Amino acid sequence: QVIYLIGSAGRDRGKYIYIQLIDIEGTEITEYIVPNDVTSIGDYAFRDCSGLISVTIPNSVTSIGNGAFSGCSGLTSVTIPSSVTSISSGAFAYCKGLTSVIIPNSVTSIGQGAFGSCSGLTSVTIPNSVTSIGNSAFGSCSGLTSVTIPNSVTSIGDWAFSGCSGLTSITIPSSVTSIGYNAFYGCSGLTSAIIPSSVTSIESSAFSGCSSLTSILSLNNIPPTCSTYSFDNVNMENCVLWVPKGCANAYKEADGWKDFQNIRELAFGDVNIDFEVNQTDLDATVDFIMDKDPEGFYENLADLNGDDKVDAADVVKLVTILNIQEGLNMDW
Repeated sequence: QVIYLIGSAGRDRGKYIYIQLIDIEGTEITEYIVPNDVTSIGDYAFRDCSGLISVTIPNSVTSIGNGAFSGCSGLTSVTIPSSVTSISSGAFAYCKGLTSVIIPNSVTSIGQGAFGSCSGLTSVTIPNSVTSIGNSAFGSCSGLTSVTIPNSVTSIGDWAFSGCSGLTSITIPSSVTSIGYNAFYGCSGLTSAIIPSSVTSIESSAFSGCSSLTSILSLNNIPPTCSTYSFDNVNMENCVLWVPKGCANAYKEADGWKDFQNIRELAFGDVNIDFEVNQTDLDATVDFIMDKDPEGFYENLADLNGDDKVDAADVVKLVTILNIQEGLNMDW
């Protein structure tokens, strides 16, 4: 069954355009084409349309309301047009058949529980336009194995990725300053995590229940503030905590970090964190200075002379290291 909605409703048809509140919610429609004059999809507009497998959203739509497609378990894919600037709370929650989603560069915020319990979702790329990931935004997405968080995000909300048991690794961008309460709670498949130098606080139970973690890299010279419960149920004996050169003692004395039994320092000059210092590190440092934005480069690790900037002096120091210890491969 294909339904076409013709026209719009409102006191001023030219100003207030939205989907008419006909009896769509909970019906067994299978395909829906939103008309081109619609600018917003209202709250719960398609909620519990379990038979809906396809929806076409036009470029005229700028917002998707709370719970707009929640419970549409038959929906397998959706393309959000580049006109949309926000995805509201629970917009696609419990769309268990959803396997892929394209979020355009126009979206600046992903609301609370926007994709919560989308257990069929396997990967998601969050664009550089997004600055905030709401509480439980991807909570209980148990099929999620890959997620890319852009450098524009400044905070990861409470429960944001909790229960994503299929997630195996996570790299948090250098724009993030705080990791919320229970943000990665119950991510039992997570084996490694990279926490950038920008993070200053990790809330309670942020990584609680991440029982498979074997490697954590915390790149802040000053241990981020956290509690004993931030890493609750992480195997503190088997999980290696990597920290910047010269910072091991600080972590060994800090609350929440001192419980790790295996705290190791990164090799001096290992700017791409591949656990060895080689030509690749030199190339990446030169590329950074030349504004080429090298992939996997950590700026704070490239400041080898401690003057709070990366320049030719650091390149000279790195060349000296390579000349002295050519082909260095640290024996930990």
